Amino acid sequence: MTLQGLSTAKACGLAAYGCVLWGAAALTVRHAGPACYNTDLGKTLMMVAAVPGSYILVRSVDKLFSLSSKERLAAVTLVTASALIMDGLAVTGFPSIYENESLKAKNVDLARSIARDGTGWVFFGAGVGLAIALVIS
Repeated sequence: MTLQGLSTAKACGLAAYGCVLWGAAALTVRHAGPACYNTDLGKTLMMVAAVPGSYILVRSVDKLFSLSSKERLAAVTLVTASALIMDGLAVTGFPSIYENESLKAKNVDLARSIARDGTGWVFFGAGVGLAIALVIS
């Protein structure tokens, strides 16, 4: 079976990599969220940082999985889809994954607001990554 020219083994690896990247993003939101999403400047800087970060992640997919230019868009789409599926499951079923526990003990509304902003950052980065893959493919 092939998925847009990707072997089954490569597709499974890409899907797993997307889950790992989502986990890293969720940990970033949980632990760095109070410092990064507490001000408008912090939110803006995180969004700006997502652009070169997404470029680096697209290139990491290229290198880790030895992709041809024909495979790149399908590969990045698969990585992004698996990350966004994980994000959707977490936001719907386990939103506390994104909430900083020490902040939650002090101000539950702020912890939830920061978690919401952080999940928006995950979606933004995913969209930027797809756009970058489309442009460079």
